[in-house]
Amino acid sequence: MSVKDAINWRKAVKSYINKPISEEDLNAIIEAGRLAPSAYGVEPVKVVAIKSDDAKKAILPAVLEGNHKKINTAPVTLVLLAANGEYASDTEFLTERFSRWLPSEMVNGYVQAVQGVINGAVDANSFSDHQTYIAAGFITLQAADLQIGSNVMTGFDPQALEKILAKYDVLDKNRYHPTLLISLGYYDANEPMVAFRRTRISHDDFAQEI
Repeated sequence: MSVKDAINWRKAVKSYINKPISEEDLNAIIEAGRLAPSAYGVEPVKVVAIKSDDAKKAILPAVLEGNHKKINTAPVTLVLLAANGEYASDTEFLTERFSRWLPSEMVNGYVQAVQGVINGAVDANSFSDHQTYIAAGFITLQAADLQIGSNVMTGFDPQALEKILAKYDVLDKNRYHPTLLISLGYYDANEPMVAFRRTRISHDDFAQEI
């Protein structure tokens, strides 16, 4: 499937059929998020895959009721985590990231520059939060290429979800926080109300040139 075909195929799916996603396909979807663009190569994003019925049930109290059916019926729901501003700007964290690809004499300069960007923002978390949205785009596009439906959700209580994920030992609240949920699965396009016909504003309304 071409990129354009995948974009046109994708819709926001409201419920899914009882069909598992193979490990190969799930790994490909997650890998697309891992390889998504990342400002300065800092990579302040992580993913938790919710697969077990126990974990699905556990996170529901933290999620708006309108999203419950998506999570209950999806074989997998991804939780995208963003590094807290304090952690993302930590000298040791940034030094490790930059030492992977920068000459040693340039690392300190990059660390200080990124610390200035993060700490100078109105919301220090925004540096990482914005990059989860980029990863989400790549994840949903790769899913579409595999003809796997998806739905990106922000309707949840971040603090409540943090506590639940911490109990499963997949989230250190001092370092990361949840920003997005993405349900994944196959769906019956002929079933009413599963995926609405996608409509968009015109190209001229969307884009301008100066």
